[in-house]
Amino acid sequence: MPLENPLVILEGALLTAGRPLTVREMRLLFSNAYSRSDILKWLEEIQQNMYETALAHRNAHTYDVTSY
Repeated sequence: MPLENPLVILEGALLTAGRPLTVREMRLLFSNAYSRSDILKWLEEIQQNMYETALAHRNAHTYDVTSY
């Protein structure tokens, strides 16, 4: 049975694995309930989310040094 939000499971596995995971290993996390293309699509989403989060953090910590 597919999970409601597999991105959370996939991202958690990637962050805690301690090594790169293959797409096959990622599919096994879901008992092969999802296709290779699903996994690759979610990896792109995770990458985009991390990029946007990093950009937001950078922008939040950027300040105008000329104002001091």
